[in-house]
Amino acid sequence: MEQRGLKDNSVIGMQGDSKLARLAGHFETLCESEKKPTKQLFEKIQSLYGEARTIFNPRSSGEQITQSITELNTKLDKLIASFK
Repeated sequence: MEQRGLKDNSVIGMQGDSKLARLAGHFETLCESEKKPTKQLFEKIQSLYGEARTIFNPRSSGEQITQSITELNTKLDKLIASFK
């Protein structure tokens, strides 16, 4: 984000990265426990990672990138909350 002149919003990018890592940790914990994750959960996580990988499209404006990361953070929050 800082390379795109979005230094003021770089915190939301770091939050998204942290949430993706937390989600992967939750999934790994489920895989190691007796309560195995469902295929639907795997597909949701896979979709969110795919979405995260495509955010920094070179043709995207700074505003589009910020909006995309904010939307991704909202989706990650909902999925992480479902683990509680």
